[in-house]
Amino acid sequence: MNSNTDNLKCNERKTMLYYWYMEEVNREENEFTIMHGIVSGHKKLIDSLFIHTSRVRSYTIDYENSELVVQTENTVYHCPLAYCNFEKQDLVKNQIPNYEKIKQEYKNKIKEELPAADEGNVLLVISNHNEFYFHSLYYKPEGADAQVKYSAFPHIGTFQDSFLIISEEGNIDLRYFPHFQNIEFYMQDTD
Repeated sequence: MNSNTDNLKCNERKTMLYYWYMEEVNREENEFTIMHGIVSGHKKLIDSLFIHTSRVRSYTIDYENSELVVQTENTVYHCPLAYCNFEKQDLVKNQIPNYEKIKQEYKNKIKEELPAADEGNVLLVISNHNEFYFHSLYYKPEGADAQVKYSAFPHIGTFQDSFLIISEEGNIDLRYFPHFQNIEFYMQDTD
C-alpha cells in the first residue's frame, strides 16, 4: 500500500531539457558553461520554451536512464541523450566524457523509436517539449505502401493561434488550438 508521500513523489515532474547543447561562455576573464534547450517540467517556466540556463555547476551521465543530469546554480536538468543537438554540441564536444561514443549510440535514436500507426489509423503524437505541442503524425491508408506525407504549421491569428496538420493527399485535416498545457481540436477530418 502506498502512503500519501509515495503518491506525491510519483507526481513530481523532472525538469527536462530537450534539443540541448552546452556553450562555453567567456566574460571578462571569467569562463563558465551554460546549457541551451527546450524546457519542460520547470517550476517557473512554461513547457516548450527555448532557454539558456544559469551557470553549470556539475553534471553526470546517467547511463541507466540515458540522460545527462546537469546541476546549474538554480535547477537540476535531466537531458535525454537522444535529444542532444549533436551539431551544436560538436563545437564543444570535449565538455562531455565519451562524447563520440554517446553520439554514435544516440544520434538517430529518436527516429528509430518513433511509433508506427496500424494501417488505416491516424496516430498524432504530441509532447510538452515541441512548439505548439506537435511532435509528429503517422498514417498509412489501408493497402498503401508508405506513410502519408503531411504539412504541419502554426496559423498565427489576431485573437487565437491554431495549429494545422494537412496531408498532401487531402485525407487528413487536423486543426487545434494550443492552450497552456492542453490542446482543443476544432477540426478532425481523416479518412
